[in-house]
Amino acid sequence: MVATNVLVTEVEKPETTELALAENPVESEKETKPIEAVKSHKNAEVKPPLVSVKETEKSENTAVISPESSVDRTLEETQPAVTVESQESAEVKPSLPVKDNDLETVPVTADNKSEELQEREIVSETMVGSDRPISQDSLPTLPTVDEAIEGEFILENFPPSVDILPAFSEVDNSIAANLIARLESMKQSLNDLRSADDPSQGSSSQDWIDRLNKLTETLLANESATVSDKTVALVEKLEETIDRLIQPPIEQPLQSIDASQFDFPLENQPIIGVIDTGFAGNNPDIDYSRITWGQDRVDGDADPRIEPGKGNEHGTHVLGIIAATQNNAIGINGINEKAPIWAGRAIGSGKWAESLVEYVDFVKASGKKNAVINLSMDLTQVNPDGTTTTRYELTPEERSAIEYARQNNVLLAVPAGNDGSVMSALGQASQKFDNIITVGAAERINDEIAISKAFDRASYSSYGYGLDVLAPGGTIDNPELSTVGDGVGMMAGTSVASAKVTGAISQVWAANPKLNYRQVIQIIKDTATDLKSPDWDEESGIGLLNVAAAVDLAIATEPINFPKDDVIGPGDRLPVDPLTGVEYKPGEILVKFKPGVTETEISMLAQTQGAIALENLFVGSPTDSTNGQWKVLKFEPNADLELIRAALALDSNVAGLELNYKLSINATRDPMVNSLWGLNNTGQTGGSADADIDAPEAWGIQTGSKDVTVAVIDTGGDYRHQDLAANTWRNTGEIAGNGVDDDNNGFVDDVHGYDFVNTDGDPMDDEGHGTHVAGTIGAVGNNNIGVVGVNHNVSLMHLKFLDSGGFWFYRQRCASN
Repeated sequence: MVATNVLVTEVEKPETTELALAENPVESEKETKPIEAVKSHKNAEVKPPLVSVKETEKSENTAVISPESSVDRTLEETQPAVTVESQESAEVKPSLPVKDNDLETVPVTADNKSEELQEREIVSETMVGSDRPISQDSLPTLPTVDEAIEGEFILENFPPSVDILPAFSEVDNSIAANLIARLESMKQSLNDLRSADDPSQGSSSQDWIDRLNKLTETLLANESATVSDKTVALVEKLEETIDRLIQPPIEQPLQSIDASQFDFPLENQPIIGVIDTGFAGNNPDIDYSRITWGQDRVDGDADPRIEPGKGNEHGTHVLGIIAATQNNAIGINGINEKAPIWAGRAIGSGKWAESLVEYVDFVKASGKKNAVINLSMDLTQVNPDGTTTTRYELTPEERSAIEYARQNNVLLAVPAGNDGSVMSALGQASQKFDNIITVGAAERINDEIAISKAFDRASYSSYGYGLDVLAPGGTIDNPELSTVGDGVGMMAGTSVASAKVTGAISQVWAANPKLNYRQVIQIIKDTATDLKSPDWDEESGIGLLNVAAAVDLAIATEPINFPKDDVIGPGDRLPVDPLTGVEYKPGEILVKFKPGVTETEISMLAQTQGAIALENLFVGSPTDSTNGQWKVLKFEPNADLELIRAALALDSNVAGLELNYKLSINATRDPMVNSLWGLNNTGQTGGSADADIDAPEAWGIQTGSKDVTVAVIDTGGDYRHQDLAANTWRNTGEIAGNGVDDDNNGFVDDVHGYDFVNTDGDPMDDEGHGTHVAGTIGAVGNNNIGVVGVNHNVSLMHLKFLDSGGFWFYRQRCASN
């Protein structure tokens, strides 16, 4: 069966993270404070966001797209839309912005789903599930009331078709007096705020008072008549808004980034890329002269700017965090207001890898040496039964695009995801590609203590091996303010955190443009503030982003060169076998024929399949018809080898076949690999060259697997070590620290192994011998840290039966076996 394209919707899903929209730009930085901090005194019901799966123009490509995106296309077939609902609970499912007209959807079941959909698995990209707009009912922003034609008022946060003051009424006129009294009370509260606040707040309060006066005059003019329910609703909405406005601002509960302290020259700046859901084209806090627009792979055109309400909120919010203009009395301060920007729209199209290649090509053409791109998305898949789950495998096209970025010095900042569980393939890809930094979201849990104790991983933020660092991402109660539409709005999620790290990376590179991307990532890690532990852990990575410290270290760091594979371009890249993920030479298939097959039969088969040449695999390849023999069948470079291979596999004369795969000896990128003469002896320590175990030769065939578990019975193991943590075995059936034998195997809290010396579930090494042995077996390969083990990938179970003095009792040894 031909593999179906897996489309991913790049979205983020927090615990209850949402985006609030303010249609008009904030006039001053101080005016944003009430907006940033306001909390509704009502517990607004948050509508469950829906993810609609809609048919695209190509039937084989099914994308999970945002209801708010401009991809609302009519189904050409009578197939119901697939929806995945998100629940507001500790475990938040992938979600997308919700529109009022998108709330009625038909869930797909085995009964109403097309046979084709039931037979295949659809892979899709989603915005990281947590980054979703806040529902209209719980907007923590200030709605604006503007005078419209014929003296009517329209509340901009309402649907634009709603007339607030219709010509008729259904409510008793006694209500008018009550409404007027409530408006007068609001005006008095605003007057009190204006007198108590600083002068910069005065004009803002007066604007509100003027608006309330106009509404009061309208009600007085109609006092003899009745008023409508919608007028009552408007006053209630205004009352709620004014109530929020007069509350003293709550201190922003997230670590701020004072980006205005950095003033590096324009020529030092890297290029910043953003691939997202689309972007507003008229936000006054964004300098559009800095932006080069990439392709819109959702709508299929060359302009990723889309209209408000069509899905640009997420992308505009992310863009503002990175690049909003500083100190202009509008909106917010972005982290980098100088760097050139490239922005493309691909989230929801399933073609983010194509967009990434486009960005890398743009960087190459620009002549700029350094570039970073933000991918605020997650990878999900829609299964044959209609369920949506996290995707844990990259497609060959995605792997190829990431490698192309690596070869061209492009660094990727990706979010951990927002479903509060193990990260998707994108989040874990930093273990395989050294040009990726994976970012989780942090939330402030205590405002009164030091940062190291005040922050923790946000409960919605996904975790696991490959997580590098945390950055403030906001929560439902304290979301992050940024640009949205032509104003500002709020959002929370790992998309927010990823955008902050993207901005931080750009400043690190601007501080020292001679650094390579590995140094930049290492600087971000080295300067992070420790949270739970002084070392890496799978929930908080290496710690919390510290931009100022990172920039200081970048300035003091000497640039170094590192060996890298020859740079390749998209046209030079070999095709990738979707079954193995390995590149192969186009136009060639290696075929082993069964014994007894004659040369004539082989020639006829080759001709039947359209081969243009037939060669022996080796010069001395046997031609005796009694022996099995390997042949090379050559075809046109653009021939469909998938179909040819399938046809050959059915032929009774064929014993086996392979594509002509590209293989190589894997020299790792671990900085101390040359010291490991036992793995690869080149005589570097004065010994005999090639007196080793031929590890690189073996790595060219196999580098290990996480499916293989190796138990290390020793002094324990440092399972938090940066070069071991990603390869440390984890007992998924056990909950750490609850004192319960969850998996009923006789051992309590045996998450990474067991300590038979102290009879507990913590096998941490207190001597060092076991950690050394574990590293020899399975230190993580190609992670630009320390050494490499014989196995790049393996699951190491640490069993401690030796104490710190290296002694044991026989009983302990028996128990550990």
